[in-house]
Amino acid sequence: MLLLALAAPANGAIELQGLHAYPDRESVPAGETIRFHVSSRVPYRFGVSKLGLRVDDRASDETIFLAGKVSPARVQPIHPGSFVRVKNGLPADAELTALTLECWVRPWKLSQWQGILTQHDYPDRCGFGLYAVKAPTHFLFNKPEQVGLADRVVFGEAKSGHRRACGHEGDIRLSSYAPPTGPFPAGAFLPKEPAGIETIASLQRDNARVLDYFARFGQQKTGTLVDMIYWERLQGGTVFNAGAIGFGWALDADPKLTKLLRNVLHHLAGVTARTPYDPEWLDPPK
Repeated sequence: MLLLALAAPANGAIELQGLHAYPDRESVPAGETIRFHVSSRVPYRFGVSKLGLRVDDRASDETIFLAGKVSPARVQPIHPGSFVRVKNGLPADAELTALTLECWVRPWKLSQWQGILTQHDYPDRCGFGLYAVKAPTHFLFNKPEQVGLADRVVFGEAKSGHRRACGHEGDIRLSSYAPPTGPFPAGAFLPKEPAGIETIASLQRDNARVLDYFARFGQQKTGTLVDMIYWERLQGGTVFNAGAIGFGWALDADPKLTKLLRNVLHHLAGVTARTPYDPEWLDPPK
């Protein structure tokens, strides 16, 4: 996605069928204003409901606002494109300590790879990563099923590499953060990592630009981006954390990942698959 500060003509308009609506923000404090943008080919009566406890049962919802009149049909065209125009673009040489962007995306065509603010530029700069095994003898890799790490000690990706578990919204242990890059903020301190945590796999990068505990960027010779952990808490209870939000995305792309998850469910939840299914190691798209 390109962020353009120059004037650019809008792409061709497309009129959507049916009724579509979205708010101008996710939520607002009581008493403030929220606006709803509506496109509809038919007249409609606008209302806002508080969802009830019964999923897919509108009878349990509570209507908290209902417009007094019916609104006429009005179609708002959309302009799909490959860029977002930003009138006040960020300076190219600005050193940002943090940046948050929010947008609503409706996938229009998924026959090709697409991304929004990704690290993935196939085939040369594929930023999404995969796990490297740290504890191959750990029981989660061996019981009741052998994950099988003799042929490769990295897992969590399609054979082609285009579907990988790691790279977006990774979790790491306290001990994996970069050392503090400056003085502690006023009143802050580094918490002590709880005992009993074991890293069984991780994603690491050489010369990585990573965060310290206070969300300040620093450089590490070997930086950790994802930690897959097994944690037996001293207070009771057991935790498995895959450490990557893309874990489920790669689950049907790598049979080693499915075996690992079955082992986790067996040991932590007492669940055993009646008919275990292992997908083929996904090949590149033809």
